[in-house]
Amino acid sequence: MGDMPSLSLNSGSQIPLLGFGTGGLGPLRQMSDAEAGRAIGAGLECGFRHLDTAAFYTPSTSSQARRQIAYPKSQDISLISPQLPPTGLHESKVEAWMLRSLERLKLSYVDLYLIHFPVAMLGNDGEVAPHTTEDGRVRFDPEVSLEKVWKAMEKQVKAGRARAIGLSNFNSNQISRILKVCEIKPAVLQIEVNAYHQQRLLREFCGRHQIPVCGYAPLGAPGTPFSSKLPTLIEDPAVLAMAGRYGRSPAQVLLRYLVQQEVGAVFKSANPGRMRENMQIFDFSLKPEDMKLLDSLDRGKEARIYTMKSFIGVDEQPEYPFNAPF
Repeated sequence: MGDMPSLSLNSGSQIPLLGFGTGGLGPLRQMSDAEAGRAIGAGLECGFRHLDTAAFYTPSTSSQARRQIAYPKSQDISLISPQLPPTGLHESKVEAWMLRSLERLKLSYVDLYLIHFPVAMLGNDGEVAPHTTEDGRVRFDPEVSLEKVWKAMEKQVKAGRARAIGLSNFNSNQISRILKVCEIKPAVLQIEVNAYHQQRLLREFCGRHQIPVCGYAPLGAPGTPFSSKLPTLIEDPAVLAMAGRYGRSPAQVLLRYLVQQEVGAVFKSANPGRMRENMQIFDFSLKPEDMKLLDSLDRGKEARIYTMKSFIGVDEQPEYPFNAPF
């Protein structure tokens, strides 16, 4: 991991504060496995040791990239891969998805295994695409118990297939329910976090329960096929002006803003130059007055980019996490 600061997990392991996200690779960007593998290989060459993948993406590319380049020890790579997809969100499906993903990754265990989203969708075994009705609405399973799914996740740790387990896109009420029944506490919460969408109440809740937070879309997901009503974060005048004062890029300022608060940041890029640039944020600090200025950019829920509403009807489900205050 070099000199990059890390988040300490309750499993005793650590994950670097900066992570390389593969969500923009593979099918979501219509890249071939070989192209995505080269991008991940470039990320590893740049020094990333925290890879974030999911069944929605192409977990096989991580394995390809590991074979393409030389690096010290496999344990230096902290793989947040894969994440249990919504079509696998049932206590009877967790183990099969875990085994399937380990086979794709050519690994005997993963460092961290996350539940991707708390709404269960119906689908064929082993497929991430959910079943839909003739009018395009997704078929959901509102009877799934998140508590029972978590107990099945704990079994993966006990079986040695995952060193730690965590949550993604859960709200505070759902996390509280897990905390009431768990033997193994969630090691991390992964949520959308950036200067426009800071989720302070949820982060404070996690802080009280000693659950580290790792943020995706830390740059506001420029170029995403999804959109918010707000301007592009990296083009915000306050961010641009601050970047000029520090002699840094807007992306470096925004990433520094999060890691200075001990929030992990996972960003996506297929450009080696941007990867290297975004890694270079540990040799400067933002002044307190500039941290406060970035604090003031918070736009709350209106700035959420990844609502998952492309799955028609998801926001009508009882476990849809973003209807809750936090």
